[in-house]
Amino acid sequence: MSEAKLIFPFLDLFQQLRQAGMTLSLEQYNLLRQALGEGFGLANWEAQREEDYWEDLRQVCRVLWVKPSQNYDSEVFDQTFRRYVQQKRREIEAVKY
Repeated sequence: MSEAKLIFPFLDLFQQLRQAGMTLSLEQYNLLRQALGEGFGLANWEAQREEDYWEDLRQVCRVLWVKPSQNYDSEVFDQTFRRYVQQKRREIEAVKY
């Protein structure tokens, strides 16, 4: 894993959400980094079922980034997050083999 991925975790997710139309600020990205640093969003990484790996992270991102307004569409978040997880699963599978 590259050093940039460790310093800026899930920056690619943040960027994909912005590209999908969500108005997210760098301050909101930094809130995620702080939450991850405190252990939030990482509870299920030891889970047996792969589906559970991403759920805690999804919930934390949703709380921090999806607000009840026009610029924070929950459907855009859900669709983009699902695509992101699918992409990461393919990358993980490619590394396994």
